[in-house]
Amino acid sequence: METKDTVHYESLTEAAKRLAETRRSLLLDLLNPAFMSRHSRSPDFITFCESAGYDVHTIEDFESVADEQWDAFVAANTDFADWADMQAGAVAAQASEQLLKVIKD
Repeated sequence: METKDTVHYESLTEAAKRLAETRRSLLLDLLNPAFMSRHSRSPDFITFCESAGYDVHTIEDFESVADEQWDAFVAANTDFADWADMQAGAVAAQASEQLLKVIKD
């Protein structure tokens, strides 16, 4: 029997899944192949993760990666000091690209 609480829980579960997928999409958009090729030896972010020994198909998979190990891998395999620096670089690169599009148009 479906109750109001069951429907509410299912709605929350679906919203959480959509949010996780949106976060994954945003991460992959920021760390796109052009960015990854420019700053690492990997052609894309998924390959980069796999070369670190991580199997990341969901945002939860990625969030389970140990921070210190990931920071060390990023530092050794990119031109960034750590994961936070890499994310900041990706955001800056995307912002620059968008600003250039506005200027050109």
